[in-house]
Amino acid sequence: ARGPNALEPCKPRYSEFPWEERIDAFAKPASCKFENWRHMCLKYMMGRQSATLMFNKAAANNTIDLEMLDAMQDAIMDLQDRPQVRVVVIKSEGKFFSNGFDPKYLMSESNMTDQQIAAAQMQFAKILYHLQALPQLTVALIQGSVMGAAVGLVCA
Repeated sequence: ARGPNALEPCKPRYSEFPWEERIDAFAKPASCKFENWRHMCLKYMMGRQSATLMFNKAAANNTIDLEMLDAMQDAIMDLQDRPQVRVVVIKSEGKFFSNGFDPKYLMSESNMTDQQIAAAQMQFAKILYHLQALPQLTVALIQGSVMGAAVGLVCA
């Protein structure tokens, strides 16, 4: 183990190399796949060797909330098992690509426990990691502005 511990409190902490990363799978199991897609906030479409994920909350500026996190997680978990898909396109409806986390959701965090907040943030972090680790090429088609946490999605 790297870094300080009880026996060696002065041992320096070295950062891990990217190929040494150990990222756990998602905490929640997938609730659906492409064949039985049920999320209304994210459209999941298949083409010839391509998949499209389209944010479908134009009236709310395509903000990210717990429902969107679950939808993105389900899509990513499904895409991990589809080697015939070569390209994943991420786009959105409306005049904004995404305004990041929904302010209403952020305000509701004041009524959540620290564990619930940490679980949601960890879910988003794993979405970013697993999105960039997909075997498919990912392309973000951006129209309008990208703000807050959505910048991470674009970069992943």
